[in-house]
Amino acid sequence: EAEAEAEAQGMHAAAAEADEVLADALASVFLDTSANVVVTRAERPFAIVHVNQAWCELCAMEAHEVVGKASLNCIQGPLTDAKVVAEAMERLVDTGDPVDMRLVNYKKGARPFANHVFVEALRDKGGVPRYFVGRLNEEAPPADLQLPAPRVR
Repeated sequence: EAEAEAEAQGMHAAAAEADEVLADALASVFLDTSANVVVTRAERPFAIVHVNQAWCELCAMEAHEVVGKASLNCIQGPLTDAKVVAEAMERLVDTGDPVDMRLVNYKKGARPFANHVFVEALRDKGGVPRYFVGRLNEEAPPADLQLPAPRVR
Protein backbone atom coordinates (compact mmCIF):
# COMPACT_ATOMS: atom_id res chain seq x y z
CA GLU A 1 0.00 0.00 0.00
CA ALA A 2 2.83 2.40 0.87
CA GLU A 3 4.51 1.49 -2.41
CA ALA A 4 1.35 2.31 -4.38
CA GLU A 5 1.02 5.62 -2.55
CA ALA A 6 4.65 6.51 -3.30
CA GLU A 7 4.11 5.63 -6.97
CA ALA A 8 0.99 7.81 -7.11
CA GLN A 9 2.88 10.71 -5.52
CA GLY A 10 5.67 10.28 -8.08
CA MET A 11 3.17 10.33 -10.92
CA HIS A 12 1.53 13.43 -9.45
CA ALA A 13 4.90 15.16 -9.14
CA ALA A 14 5.77 14.30 -12.77
CA ALA A 15 2.42 15.67 -13.97
CA ALA A 16 2.89 18.83 -11.91
CA GLU A 17 6.37 19.32 -13.39
CA ALA A 18 5.00 18.82 -16.92
CA ASP A 19 2.28 21.37 -16.22
CA GLU A 20 4.92 23.78 -14.91
CA VAL A 21 6.97 23.32 -18.10
CA LEU A 22 3.87 24.01 -20.17
CA ALA A 23 2.90 27.08 -18.15
CA ASP A 24 6.40 28.56 -18.39
CA ALA A 25 6.60 27.87 -22.10
CA LEU A 26 3.17 29.27 -22.82
CA ALA A 27 4.00 32.42 -20.90
CA SER A 28 7.07 33.02 -23.07
CA VAL A 29 5.37 31.98 -26.33
CA PHE A 30 2.39 34.22 -25.82
CA LEU A 31 4.46 37.33 -25.26
CA ASP A 32 4.29 37.50 -29.06
CA THR A 33 0.52 37.45 -29.48
CA SER A 34 0.77 37.89 -33.24
CA ALA A 35 2.38 34.45 -33.68
CA ASN A 36 0.02 31.68 -34.82
CA VAL A 37 0.82 29.09 -32.13
CA VAL A 38 -0.29 25.52 -31.49
CA VAL A 39 0.99 23.36 -28.60
CA THR A 40 0.80 19.57 -28.69
CA ARG A 41 1.97 16.75 -26.46
CA ALA A 42 5.39 15.43 -27.52
CA GLU A 43 4.25 11.85 -27.94
CA ARG A 44 2.09 10.35 -30.65
CA PRO A 45 -0.67 11.06 -31.51
CA PHE A 46 0.46 14.63 -30.66
CA ALA A 47 -2.77 15.69 -28.96
CA ILE A 48 -3.39 19.43 -29.19
CA VAL A 49 -3.29 21.03 -25.74
CA HIS A 50 -3.49 24.70 -26.68
CA VAL A 51 -3.94 27.08 -29.61
CA ASN A 52 -3.80 30.84 -29.32
CA GLN A 53 -6.27 33.33 -30.76
CA ALA A 54 -3.98 34.18 -33.70
CA TRP A 55 -3.85 30.48 -34.69
CA CYS A 56 -7.64 30.25 -34.41
CA GLU A 57 -8.05 33.27 -36.67
CA LEU A 58 -5.54 31.94 -39.23
CA CYS A 59 -7.19 28.52 -39.37
CA ALA A 60 -10.77 29.84 -38.99
CA MET A 61 -11.41 27.50 -36.06
CA GLU A 62 -12.26 27.87 -32.40
CA ALA A 63 -10.01 26.41 -29.70
CA HIS A 64 -12.78 24.09 -28.46
CA GLU A 65 -12.92 22.51 -31.93
CA VAL A 66 -9.28 21.36 -31.83
CA VAL A 67 -8.00 21.13 -28.24
CA GLY A 68 -7.86 17.47 -27.27
CA LYS A 69 -7.80 16.29 -30.89
CA ALA A 70 -5.06 13.90 -31.88
CA SER A 71 -2.54 15.57 -34.19
CA LEU A 72 -3.11 18.39 -36.61
CA ASN A 73 -5.08 16.42 -39.18
CA CYS A 74 -7.74 19.08 -38.72
CA ILE A 75 -5.68 21.51 -40.85
CA GLN A 76 -4.30 19.00 -43.36
CA GLY A 77 -5.81 18.00 -46.68
CA PRO A 78 -5.14 16.80 -50.22
CA LEU A 79 -2.43 19.38 -50.96
CA THR A 80 -0.64 18.89 -47.62
CA ASP A 81 2.57 16.95 -48.25
CA ALA A 82 2.12 14.11 -45.76
CA LYS A 83 5.63 12.81 -46.45
CA VAL A 84 7.21 16.15 -45.46
CA VAL A 85 5.11 16.26 -42.29
CA ALA A 86 5.95 12.65 -41.36
CA GLU A 87 9.69 13.11 -41.95
CA ALA A 88 9.80 16.37 -39.97
CA MET A 89 7.88 14.92 -37.04
CA GLU A 90 10.03 11.79 -37.04
CA ARG A 91 13.18 13.95 -36.93
CA LEU A 92 11.67 16.09 -34.15
CA VAL A 93 10.74 13.03 -32.08
CA ASP A 94 14.05 11.24 -32.70
CA THR A 95 16.42 14.17 -32.15
CA GLY A 96 14.40 16.84 -30.36
CA ASP A 97 15.92 19.36 -32.77
CA PRO A 98 13.60 22.07 -34.17
CA VAL A 99 12.15 21.46 -37.62
CA ASP A 100 10.67 23.73 -40.22
CA MET A 101 8.75 23.06 -43.37
CA ARG A 102 6.70 24.78 -46.01
CA LEU A 103 3.24 23.27 -46.39
CA VAL A 104 -0.20 23.77 -47.72
CA ASN A 105 -2.63 23.49 -44.84
CA TYR A 106 -6.35 24.12 -44.67
CA LYS A 107 -8.59 26.55 -42.90
CA LYS A 108 -11.99 25.43 -41.72
CA GLY A 109 -14.19 24.88 -44.72
CA ALA A 110 -11.37 23.20 -46.71
CA ARG A 111 -9.78 26.50 -47.77
CA PRO A 112 -6.08 25.87 -48.53
CA PHE A 113 -3.29 28.26 -47.55
CA ALA A 114 0.49 28.13 -47.91
CA ASN A 115 2.53 28.49 -44.75
CA HIS A 116 5.94 28.10 -43.19
CA VAL A 117 5.76 25.92 -40.07
CA PHE A 118 8.43 25.94 -37.35
CA VAL A 119 8.16 23.33 -34.58
CA GLU A 120 10.33 23.00 -31.50
CA ALA A 121 10.32 20.84 -28.38
CA LEU A 122 9.58 22.13 -24.90
CA ARG A 123 11.64 20.09 -22.47
CA ASP A 124 11.24 19.36 -18.79
CA LYS A 125 14.03 20.05 -16.32
CA GLY A 126 15.60 16.72 -17.22
CA GLY A 127 15.77 17.62 -20.90
CA VAL A 128 12.96 15.29 -21.97
CA PRO A 129 10.63 16.76 -24.65
CA ARG A 130 7.14 17.12 -23.14
CA TYR A 131 5.39 19.40 -25.64
CA PHE A 132 5.88 20.63 -29.18
CA VAL A 133 5.20 24.25 -30.06
CA GLY A 134 4.35 24.99 -33.67
CA ARG A 135 4.31 28.44 -35.21
CA LEU A 136 2.55 28.87 -38.54
CA ASN A 137 3.31 31.83 -40.78
CA GLU A 138 1.00 32.23 -43.74
CA GLU A 139 2.88 33.11 -46.92
CA ALA A 140 2.27 33.48 -50.61
CA PRO A 141 2.08 30.12 -52.35
CA PRO A 142 5.00 29.13 -54.61
CA ALA A 143 4.46 30.12 -58.24
CA ASP A 144 4.12 26.49 -59.31
CA LEU A 145 1.38 25.75 -56.77
CA GLN A 146 -2.07 26.63 -57.97
CA LEU A 147 -4.40 26.94 -55.02
CA PRO A 148 -8.09 26.87 -55.84
CA ALA A 149 -9.72 30.30 -55.83
CA PRO A 150 -11.81 30.97 -52.73
CA ARG A 151 -15.48 30.29 -53.27
CA VAL A 152 -17.85 33.13 -52.61
CA ARG A 153 -21.04 32.10 -50.88
